[in-house]
Amino acid sequence: PLVFAGNGWLLKSKNLDALKDTDIKGKTVVIYSKDFYPDGVTQADLFSGKLGKAFVDWIEPLSYARERGAAGLIIIATPEDEENWQNQRRQRERGGAAVEKFTQISISKNRNIPTIVISRDAAENLFQGESIAFSEINRLSEANLPLPTVALGKTASYTVQSKIDKASTQNVAAVWEGNDPVLKNEMVAIGAHYDHVGTNPNAKGEDKIWNGADDDGSGTVAVLSIAEALAKSPKRPKRSVLFVWHAGEEKGLWGSEYFNRFPTVDIKSVVAQLNIDMIGRSRKAGDTNPKNANLTNETEVYVIGSEMMSSELGEITKTVNNSFLNLTYNYKYDDPKDPNRFFFRSDHFNYAVNGIPIVFWFDGVHEDYHQPGDEPQKIDYAKMERISRTIFLTLWELADLKERPKVDKQLPPELTVR
Repeated sequence: PLVFAGNGWLLKSKNLDALKDTDIKGKTVVIYSKDFYPDGVTQADLFSGKLGKAFVDWIEPLSYARERGAAGLIIIATPEDEENWQNQRRQRERGGAAVEKFTQISISKNRNIPTIVISRDAAENLFQGESIAFSEINRLSEANLPLPTVALGKTASYTVQSKIDKASTQNVAAVWEGNDPVLKNEMVAIGAHYDHVGTNPNAKGEDKIWNGADDDGSGTVAVLSIAEALAKSPKRPKRSVLFVWHAGEEKGLWGSEYFNRFPTVDIKSVVAQLNIDMIGRSRKAGDTNPKNANLTNETEVYVIGSEMMSSELGEITKTVNNSFLNLTYNYKYDDPKDPNRFFFRSDHFNYAVNGIPIVFWFDGVHEDYHQPGDEPQKIDYAKMERISRTIFLTLWELADLKERPKVDKQLPPELTVR
């Protein structure tokens, strides 16, 4: 049996309980909302504790359906989901993954009911002959009006086979202490992810290993080189520098989320986070491969997020570059409505929703992105060095500011939900 349950949330502070007085035990719950989070609520609101405790004062739809005994969950795609349908499909074909020890309540338990995403056309068919049409559900959602909970006169059947493999990993973190007796208690964070997507025994050709030289070997090595340069410098910056090599980025930004939720330092002391994810590839002159059409050239790099929360951080980022190597900073993807959703796809995201202004350097997607061909011999090491030096000076400038960069903007609401 199917039950439509609005957006599926329990949020006591908003008097929202999508499953109130509804028996869903053994049933499949269908949910829809134009945004993942309830109207007026951000991820930062929830994880900061502002709206109470998880699993007590609020529960997101998948967990709530599981806790109430649902047999499965059907999520109706938003228009934005459908625009990004192929990425959605690829992500799900890679299989599910969950963190076993992430919070006091095991997140892996939140993943143990089948979850299906259906298109809006499929939703139209699903609601045919029911007491409410999908067009009306969509209208109510767009207007931020309450959605009804309705038992549907249809059933769903599905077969799911799964294999569970367990693994453990860890972030790597270090602090280089500043030399100012007061400012050393604040930190500029810099990071990259050191994981990649692993191996695929079913891959075409002989190479079954995804080495990830650019994604994100380039960022991992850049952060290590910056750490070495700091250690060899005859002087120290005023603020301390926090280095974090994040694990589990490719599985869902796990390492950075874990660090922001369970930091090994006072996370409020972090004045900015600089994220380096893919800075080692260049589009060569004459390259006509359409898969390299958006790859940056030898003196160019995409910069994302530098002004989304702090005008000052954005200005410093530009000024340092212009006064040093004068790389071409491309802001093409620095857009809350970027259909590629690059802002959501790397570790800076979890710092940003935690209220920390960020800058993200990125060379662009290329023919070897998440392929066995992402090999060290294809790295443009001269470009990687230029970008690393520029980031090093940006970090130093931030570390020596008299005052931490002012956060003068709210993160756009569409950038708080993955």
